[in-house]
Amino acid sequence: MEATQMDQIHEDIVETIREPLLILDQDLRVILASRSFYEFFKVKPEETVGQLIYDLGNKQWDIPKLRELLEKILPQKNPFNNYEVAHDFASIGRRTMLLNARQIEQAMGKKRIILLAIEDITERKKIEDGLEKTRKELAIIKKTADEAREFAESIINTVREPLISLDQDLRVVAVSRSFYEFFKVKPEETVGQLIYDLGNKQWDIPKLRELLEKILPQKNPFNNYEVAHDFASIGRRTMLLNARQIEQAMGKKRIILLAIEDITERKRAEEQKDSLVSDLQKALSEVKTLRGFLPICANCKNIRNDKGYWEQIENYIHDRSDAEFSHSICPECAKKLYPDFDLYTTKE
Repeated sequence: MEATQMDQIHEDIVETIREPLLILDQDLRVILASRSFYEFFKVKPEETVGQLIYDLGNKQWDIPKLRELLEKILPQKNPFNNYEVAHDFASIGRRTMLLNARQIEQAMGKKRIILLAIEDITERKKIEDGLEKTRKELAIIKKTADEAREFAESIINTVREPLISLDQDLRVVAVSRSFYEFFKVKPEETVGQLIYDLGNKQWDIPKLRELLEKILPQKNPFNNYEVAHDFASIGRRTMLLNARQIEQAMGKKRIILLAIEDITERKRAEEQKDSLVSDLQKALSEVKTLRGFLPICANCKNIRNDKGYWEQIENYIHDRSDAEFSHSICPECAKKLYPDFDLYTTKE
């Protein structure tokens, strides 16, 4: 094959390649450049071919790293691949490139040539740097979130009253230890569940639905909302509910904190106290009646009650006080009723 025909083949190959490509002689002068090289670096053939590579584009290719590659590494017959070089070019600005080079020994008597392929990775590098920056930021955010979650969980588990954290879909995110202990449930059947499905749907309480679905979404917290409910595991309980909706950082969903205070015993004690107070007030009222004006018969000593009926005095007093009666007979009545018996004479 003739030299001119071979040169034409070389030119056709070079022109076909999409990435910028240079063919240099052993003195590092440009023999051939691809069309993509001219287009990308905004230079013309007449100011490129025959020029020393370092003089191209007003010496913008005089790059220390490129000199090292072409003058030290390549002469040792060591090809280099994906050698990254960043440089400020006068015509196209700062670019990051990957260089690939091969030294080709030609037929006897012919000088060696160098193939230099240039891949522009500036945009890819920006994306990679952006991704790396984002990855680092996410790592920091994750670390911060993990620390915040650990801190929040420590608070949740320290609080004595049952506490539950829900996501915006009302599914359980975190639960305090006291919640598990009080309601007799396990983590694996709680976390991730819809709150209404907990404990065989024992939390499907109409009042709670109203609070979580109507009141709270209006950003109105509720405090000391009393709810009474029959739970399958612990029986009937009376609870005070306190809830807050917490808006997280931008892009993150809201969470709901729901604190539960069991006031069953306190409620029962209050009811017993109210009952006792009522009984005392009633007793006091009746005692006052006994201390007031009593209609009593002058002969049989019966008393007329509030309904107008006459009853024995001991029955009247017994019904209106805690007094108890034991029956005996006084000395005067004993003489009158039992004259033949000396019931009160002391025997020596």
